[in-house]
Amino acid sequence: MSSTITKPPQKKAAVVVTVSESPPSPSEWDQIRTAMKPEFQFLACNWVEPWGEHLRAEEGWEKPFNYFIVHDQDGHAVAAVPFAQQTKAKVRFRSLAGLYVPLRGLPISQPAIAAAVECLARHLTENHHGAGLRLAPIPTNDPALGPLI
Repeated sequence: MSSTITKPPQKKAAVVVTVSESPPSPSEWDQIRTAMKPEFQFLACNWVEPWGEHLRAEEGWEKPFNYFIVHDQDGHAVAAVPFAQQTKAKVRFRSLAGLYVPLRGLPISQPAIAAAVECLARHLTENHHGAGLRLAPIPTNDPALGPLI
């Protein structure tokens, strides 16, 4: 499964979001991580892959999970946000992947937060799967949380 949305250029350069079941490459993770606040850089790595291998149906998680990978106009990765389907009390949500704080967050490079979350929000609105979006539990100081909400 894959889809692509392009944000038309305005004051800033266009960004493109791709939905993929494949994780970002190591170089894409590096591009994102080096532009993140230091206290959140650990989110931009392949920790989510082992977590995804152990999604538990009895906890409401469904495989596969997807990455929302955002690239800037030069093709550099600026965000890779993992989501999975989850059912709680018979209600389906798209949930931010990961266990709990601090292993749940929005791996988005600092300079690209505004453009990336705008593109992600538009994609999530136009392609919703379930009743809503579940982000919690997530650190309240995640710099991308406020702009996404």
